[in-house]
Amino acid sequence: MKNPLMKKPIQLLIIASICFGVLFIAFIVMIATLLFGKVPWLLYVFGLLLPASGAFLCYAIWGYYQQKQMLKTLQIENKYQLGIGNYFFNYQMFRKRVKSLRKKHDLEKSYVIAFSVNNILSMTKVSSYQRQLNGFVASFIGHKIFVNKAVKQNDVCFCFYRNVFVVYSFMDLENTRNLIELIRKAIYDIVQEHDLKVFIQPHFGVAEILPSTDILVAVDNAIFARNVDESNYEELTFYKDEFRVEPSKDEIEEIRKGLDKNEFVVYYQPKFDVSKKQFVGYEALIRWNSPRYGLLTPARFLEKAELGGLIHELDMFVLKQVIKDLEDLKKRNIEILPVSVNFSLYEFYSSAFIKELLDLVDRSAIRPELIEIEITETTTQANTFMATSILNKLRNHGCKILMDDFGSGFSNLLQLNSLPFDVVKIDKTLVDGVVSDLKTKEMIKLIVGMCKVNKLGVIAEGVDSKEKVDVLSKLGVNVIQGFYYSEPLPLAQALEFYNDNPFSKKGGSKK
Repeated sequence: MKNPLMKKPIQLLIIASICFGVLFIAFIVMIATLLFGKVPWLLYVFGLLLPASGAFLCYAIWGYYQQKQMLKTLQIENKYQLGIGNYFFNYQMFRKRVKSLRKKHDLEKSYVIAFSVNNILSMTKVSSYQRQLNGFVASFIGHKIFVNKAVKQNDVCFCFYRNVFVVYSFMDLENTRNLIELIRKAIYDIVQEHDLKVFIQPHFGVAEILPSTDILVAVDNAIFARNVDESNYEELTFYKDEFRVEPSKDEIEEIRKGLDKNEFVVYYQPKFDVSKKQFVGYEALIRWNSPRYGLLTPARFLEKAELGGLIHELDMFVLKQVIKDLEDLKKRNIEILPVSVNFSLYEFYSSAFIKELLDLVDRSAIRPELIEIEITETTTQANTFMATSILNKLRNHGCKILMDDFGSGFSNLLQLNSLPFDVVKIDKTLVDGVVSDLKTKEMIKLIVGMCKVNKLGVIAEGVDSKEKVDVLSKLGVNVIQGFYYSEPLPLAQALEFYNDNPFSKKGGSKK
């Protein structure tokens, strides 16, 4: 495959050769003319320019040779690291090229993207299979980006460093996000086109770069964000300085002791069906009732829990508490509504975890359909074959599956047709613009239409005003969740609110 990085040196060499050739011919003509009479002034000009064109040709030849030698070294190194020769530089070449491109781009901000095909950083030794897979990905991505001309050559620079793919983007944030999506789809295409029965999950970390930022620092920050992304079961994480401020052992131990001492509590946020004019379920949300700090929302402790590796324990605490609360309501002969609990699909890739979850449901006195599993939409894109198998296993057991945060990132409408979800939750970031933005209205209308075709329920979350409720209702969204109806409440208050609220009694509107 012809490397596009040789395109400019070759073009420069051709131009220099043509210029030198033309001027050389003019020089010969000038010499011949001197022998027979007066020389036209233009030939004198051409003659004077000949040394300059010769220097230009030498520069072009030198540049071509240097680029060819650099790429030759790159091909050798990449064949060792990736199994093939490709566009991904080693770090030193990458840094040199980035410095050169920085001079051509007068940008206030640029971005470094670090990603891997899957959890290769957790491996103590990269296997030959992993190396071949990385080579396959590098070749495929290079083809998608350069051969298809999806991105201009001087807008990106590639690197393979510390077993991670690194891309320097000289584009704005929107186009950088589009590039990430292009790479993500390229990786998924490998699985689909070659029918690979393996789990491939790319993790992306992005670091924002200012003109004063050192390149090595930027790359290190992006890789750090990629590692945080993997540990938190995410797909895209932007670097924050707070990531470097690791929680102390005492802070992690404090959270762990909080779990042991039952300091964490579950709050319930109701979901309202505007067509039926009644509440039809709840979402379970965690809070920390800390003796030291008081009642804390996840924003105050979740990041520390993530860095301390306690997210899975918090997720399981919520599920166990929900089952316990529902069993208590059943004993008291109180009406029970379905409750949804948030998980990452990546947790389900452990067969032991699936067994643990289903065993909890089976041992309880609660019908499985009362436990709903919320999974973010982006996590299902990792491997459609495996995601479908996992979701079907949960559904066959009686649990409903909700696609959470639809519209918050790189949403794919085809997912609504291909994956076995029961309900789609439209994210707050999309809902926020539904009153004033025509494009948002049309997008939600399209989502609702697709859901109806595929017989899926629709929930709008983060709704905080009557105007939004009215517009969403007209667009066909029947179930609404958000502060307009109620903030998350402790179980006792949630029951009290359910029995005496201003919505189901008065036709679904506040006094």
